[in-house]
Amino acid sequence: MGADGKVFLGSTETAIGNPSPPTSIQQTLLWKKAQQRLYFLHQLSKLNLPQELLTQFYSAVTESVLCSSITVWFGSATKSDIRRLQRTVWTAERIIGAPPPTLQDLYSSRVRKRAGKIITDSTHPATTYLNSCRRTAPRHRITRHFNI
Repeated sequence: MGADGKVFLGSTETAIGNPSPPTSIQQTLLWKKAQQRLYFLHQLSKLNLPQELLTQFYSAVTESVLCSSITVWFGSATKSDIRRLQRTVWTAERIIGAPPPTLQDLYSSRVRKRAGKIITDSTHPATTYLNSCRRTAPRHRITRHFNI
């Protein structure tokens, strides 16, 4: 990477501070990082730790790598990239013995959380837009099913 940007856990940030759209190479780096973290999860499972501790370790270490700037890269990711990252989640599920949240669930929760922070921040430029969308959204019932 040149002097105009920096790379952190698979996402590139330009000198201005705006994240650039990720490439397949950056998602490969993200996948490799997650695979490295799964190694430690597997080692802990060999020690017969309780499922709760394994789940906490997964969410603190592996899931944090997968969720790094997920709101930026998930929307533009190809199906093959998402499938490869989802395989990491499935592998963790096999190691832990309990299903962790899917990438789609993680993305949805992070987007909702970010939108909530934007709405509460009155200095953010998108606050007025998001608030107007909430007010103008139609709030009526659909009656087409009742017209028989």
